[in-house]
Amino acid sequence: MKANGKTAYCTVLTPDFVPGFYVFLHSLLESNPSFQFPLIVFYNPEYKDALSKEFPFLEKIYNKLEFREVKTEKYNRLALQRDTAYRTPGRLKEAFYIIEAFGVTGFDKIIAIDCDMIVLGSLDELLELEAPFSACRAYDYSRNMALPYFNTGLMVINRSLLDGKFYSYLLETLQLEPRFRYAGKADQAILNQVLGENASYIETRFNTTKRKYSNVGSVEDFETILAQDGTVILHYVGQKPWKVKVQLDDLPYVAVEKFWWKKLFQYADAQTRFQFVNRFVESQFEADIPYVTRPSNPIKDFLRPFKHKVIHGCRKIKGIVQ
Repeated sequence: MKANGKTAYCTVLTPDFVPGFYVFLHSLLESNPSFQFPLIVFYNPEYKDALSKEFPFLEKIYNKLEFREVKTEKYNRLALQRDTAYRTPGRLKEAFYIIEAFGVTGFDKIIAIDCDMIVLGSLDELLELEAPFSACRAYDYSRNMALPYFNTGLMVINRSLLDGKFYSYLLETLQLEPRFRYAGKADQAILNQVLGENASYIETRFNTTKRKYSNVGSVEDFETILAQDGTVILHYVGQKPWKVKVQLDDLPYVAVEKFWWKKLFQYADAQTRFQFVNRFVESQFEADIPYVTRPSNPIKDFLRPFKHKVIHGCRKIKGIVQ
């Protein structure tokens, strides 16, 4: 992968997504060892204090990260219809900020990518795409059916849409009622309104959601299936493997979630592993769900060797008496 100085990658980061970004970034560099592109990381300034503590840690992994605050006032009008017209809860408000990728200047190509992904192969093919806008078609794996809109987890934006005018048009669109409401939530709903009829579709192996892989057996079985499918990017849509499960929808994806943890343990040293397992356990305290007794946690047995040490540490932090 040759850097030509005219391509940049973009993503959005929140404090909750730091574990996901850590694994994503390592996997990107592992699968693309000559990767030298700028990676622009947008974030909400209300999280500046929390995230600024993470920046040096992340920059040690890759020194071409560029952290940019989003001017969130641009999105104020959107809040009025976020919950209704776009069916997007407030906790997902940062998902809209990937629209900032269209406002990046100085590049001929922007590749916008979610950080709840694991990169498993070369992304060189994306550099060759010449259409103004390319993305992968959304897919309903429960019905084995392609959907009439694209998933915004991976988007390739070329120069004709990076002149500033299209970005301004997108911001204006945020103020309007959506013309249709079947294209998902947040940024995906908006971008499909504007670009849906003009999108060039990429093969879904570049954005395969975990929904394809329910009840696949062991982690080893899952790895074999990924290789057979030629999956380049695995997208952890829905509930995240590094967060406590508050719904049972993701129980069929035990092997898929264990695969994420396996990758984390592969990339992280002992201290970093402990830090992220700590976060996982703390998220269960935040959700008020007992870690030891909750039977529906698909990662509990996988993390058993860490359990007692981590729980003791978290209880000490939280002031909980054993």
